[in-house]
Amino acid sequence: MYCRKCGSQTIEGTNFCGVCGERIVLPEIQNNDPKPIEKIEIIEVKEEPIESKASLEVILGIILITMVLSVLLIGVL
Repeated sequence: MYCRKCGSQTIEGTNFCGVCGERIVLPEIQNNDPKPIEKIEIIEVKEEPIESKASLEVILGIILITMVLSVLLIGVL
């Protein structure tokens, strides 16, 4: 934006010109042709259930096997 009095470029957000001290007046934006509000389409997403019970059983099985093997290895050493 430029100063109306001296024509120098002004810094955005300032209220006065840094060169001549003139008050910066922001131009009013007139909207004579408003755009219509667009319809927003909502889409539902169906999530498939996770087989958490099966995966929990696998994890517990791996932990159990690891513990048994650890006890056996400690007993051998």
